[in-house]
Parts: sequence; structure tokens; C-alpha cells
Amino acid sequence: MNQSGHYQRENKVGIYCRLSNDDGESTLSNSIENQKELLTKCAIENNFYIYDCYIDDGYTGTNFDRPGFKRLLKDIEKGYISIVMTKDMSRLGRDYIQVGFYIEKYFPEAGVRYMAVNDGVDTQKENDITPFKAIINDMYSKDISKKIRSVFDLKRKMGKFIGAFAPFGYKKDPKDKNKLMIDKETSWIVKKIFHMYLSGNSLKKITNYLNEENIPTPAIYKARNIKTYHIDHMKNFRWCHSSVKNILSNRTYTGDLAQGKTKKINYKSKKIKRLKQGKWVIVENTHEPIISRENFRLVQDLINGKNKYTKGIKKGVRLFSSFAFCGDCGGCMTYHKMPKGYYFLICSTYKKYGKKECTRHAFLEKRLEEIVLDDFKGITRKFINKEMLKKEVKGIVNQGKEKEQEYKEELNRIDKRLEEMKGVVKVLYEDKVKGLIDEKQFIDVYHEFNDEKKYLLNRSVLLLKKIERENEYEEDKQIQKLIHEFFCLKDLNRLIVTQLIDKIEIFEDGNIKIYYKVKNPSEKCSL
Repeated sequence: MNQSGHYQRENKVGIYCRLSNDDGESTLSNSIENQKELLTKCAIENNFYIYDCYIDDGYTGTNFDRPGFKRLLKDIEKGYISIVMTKDMSRLGRDYIQVGFYIEKYFPEAGVRYMAVNDGVDTQKENDITPFKAIINDMYSKDISKKIRSVFDLKRKMGKFIGAFAPFGYKKDPKDKNKLMIDKETSWIVKKIFHMYLSGNSLKKITNYLNEENIPTPAIYKARNIKTYHIDHMKNFRWCHSSVKNILSNRTYTGDLAQGKTKKINYKSKKIKRLKQGKWVIVENTHEPIISRENFRLVQDLINGKNKYTKGIKKGVRLFSSFAFCGDCGGCMTYHKMPKGYYFLICSTYKKYGKKECTRHAFLEKRLEEIVLDDFKGITRKFINKEMLKKEVKGIVNQGKEKEQEYKEELNRIDKRLEEMKGVVKVLYEDKVKGLIDEKQFIDVYHEFNDEKKYLLNRSVLLLKKIERENEYEEDKQIQKLIHEFFCLKDLNRLIVTQLIDKIEIFEDGNIKIYYKVKNPSEKCSL
């Protein structure tokens, strides 16, 4: 609002309005419009000039880090206003220490008069009741916080999802916001991440793949689909180790809800502490899983670098990490990279304590892979029934056909989104021509849409290639090809080692002993 020469500085009012859904304040009497109307009327009756109206809609009273309130303080510092008016003291805040600071110290020192209309508080007059009102507001906020927390705790125990946003790969059921359902647009990314990790790919390799393929991060996907979500940091535009690890560690993907992992220090503080897993609220089978429990368990073992032999030992992600052991002392075999780039496994006890405790037990990784692979092939030829294997492979091929349908459905969604974006850009351009938005606003939004368009087009090409691969062979030929590849396996991968091998012992004389997870291979392999 423009300043007027008819009004002296002491009559310039800053009207402050605040509303918080979290505080249980969403009532008609507390609405922003109601507050503005009441305060405007009061200002006019007292012949005050309203300099500006400062609004914080959706901000709790226990925290003063609010944009509207900050703007009010800046205008006070600049000398633009000399009176601050609120509907009542609770609109200013519900933390009695902070409220007391502003009323008793900040406003008086800044030469500002404070008025809480409904409470009859006016700092130009004696207000003996003011401190007590601030304490009562603080107590009310504490009580509301307890009630909200108890409601959330009850919902968690009932297996209801209470997060603001669904985990990546899921979306909230439109019929029940407390229930999760699989999001076909992103669930394939979650499956891909788990598959890559089980296949022996490191977090770095998975991260690089996701970024190179321009696959949207969880933050970008939320920003595109949820109007209330905004990306705060540039790092959220790219995948990183932590975002991949968070997905790999999230039990939600098994169909269980694990909530209550964090807790606020108290109702006034934003600081959050992580709780031990024993204090989490876990309810099983609340929604459809994306990942099987068995694969999730395997991933957790790999992440923690543990099996029953390697407790407490930190492991990498080489092929035999956490599976190879010294046959003489029982110590874990550790990797040693040679200058030419190849790897040896050596006894960790020898590496740490020398010849007094054990010998080197050096063994070339490539040679160990050949031995294990030959042994694996021997077991498959001896024990696997080819006809039963054919049935299993046919089931896998049929799953591939289901994936093909998923790819086609995703392509349809991409086509619809591209058409929708054309219309939006056209409307935006018309708004720019009409002067409803300025050039910068148009360019910012246009670039945002252009980035999304590039991603969607790249994703379309990738999906078409996948569909082409699915249709490359007739079903019978594809089945025969997979069976041939199984019996003529050329390379081991982390998934095979994790699924079949319990541990491998390496002896100083070069002998190798392989322990399989199933004691009798014929039971395991007679599919």
C-alpha cells in the first residue's frame, strides 16, 4: 500500500494473521479472512492507517520461523510501522518465552505498540494478565501436540500410512489417503535398483546408471506430481548414494509399514532424533509389495556386509566379499588390488598380524571364480531336471510378457503427458501475451517443461527398446535360449553367489571348499 502524508508514523499499523491446521485452529472464527476483517475494522475505528497485512497461513504458533512474520519484523526495522495488531495473543505465537520476548522487549525497544484485540492486550496500557495469557497459550499448544501425537500413534498401530508423501514407487490410494498402492510410473525403478544391487552392482554404479538414463529422483517426481512439494536443494535433482541406499533399506517395499522411525525433541523444537529399530511401529501386510521379503532380506545382509560368519566385519561389494574365508584360521579373506588391476584374496589375519598368526593364503579372484563356476555347472548338470526347468523358465518368460504390457501402459501415460504439456505451454504463452505473467515467469516454467519433455522422450526410447527385446524371440526360442545360457553359464554374478553359497574356505595348499546353502544339492536343484 502507498504511504500517505496524512498519517503520522505512530499510526501506521501492521496487521498480522496466522492460521495452523496442526494446532487444531482450522475453525471459521480463526480463518485468515475473519482475522483480517476484525483487525481492519478495529484499525478504522481507531483512525489507524493500515500499512500492510502480513499473513502466515499453515504455520504453527510454536515456531517463529514464518515468512509473513519475518517480513513484518523487516518493516519494523525499516521504520515503516509503529503498531502491530493481532486478533489475539495466540496468533502472534504459542511459545510463551518467545511471545514474552517480543511483547516485553523487542516491540518496546523498537518503539512499536502491540495490540491483541480479543484479549484486550495493549502495550500502551497496563497488562498484568499478559504473561499468564502467553503461558496458557503455550500450555494449549502442548496439549494439542500431545493429542495429535496420540492420534498418529493410534493410526500407526492400525497400519495406516500417515506420511505427508508416499514412498517412491507408491502413491496414496485416492479412496483412502492412509493406504498405499503401487505407482506403476515409478515402481519399476525400485525393482531395477534392487535387481542391480543383488546382481553385484555397487551404490556408485547404480547411481551413475540412474543419472545417465535421466531417471527422475524421488524429489523431482514429487515436484512434478504434487503441487505443494517444492525442491529446495540442487542435490535433489540428481541421484546420490544415500537416496539409493534409502530405497534399498526401506521395508515398506515388502508390503509392511514401518513408521515412527523419528521423534521430535519436544513440541517447540524442529530437531528430530532417530529411534532404534526396536521402537519403530511395524505392521505387516498392509499393502501390495514391490519387492519379495526374501530379496529384501538378502539386500540387507549385503548392505550390512554380514552373514553368520562375518558379524561386525565391514565388507565391500566384490564378487566374493563376505563369502570367502581362510580355511586354516577362519578369518575373512580380504581383497588386495595389484598394480596391473587384477585382484587377489588374502587372509585378513595374516594382513593384520603377519606370519605369527597365519599365512598369506593368496588366491587370484579370477581363478576362484572359475573353480566356483565349474562346480556350479557340475551340480546343475547332475541334479537339475530339464523338463522341470523348462516349466520354470516358461513362467519367467510369461512374467516378461506382463512387463511388456506395463511398458506399453507407461508409454500411453507418457503420450498423454506430452499432449497435456503442449496445452499448458500454449495457455502460458497466451497469458504472457495478455500480460498476466511476465517474461521471466514464462521462461522459467517453459524450461521446466522442456526438461520434463526431454526426460519423457528419452524414457519413451528406452521403453520401446525394451519392448523390442521382449518381442525379439518367439516364446519357444526364448525358453530354449535361456535354458542353454543357464547350463552354459560363462560368468558368476553377485546374485548367484548370494542365493546359493553359504561360504567358501581357501586353504594355504590351494584347496577350495564350497559350502552351499542347501546341504543336499539334489533337493535344491530338482526343480
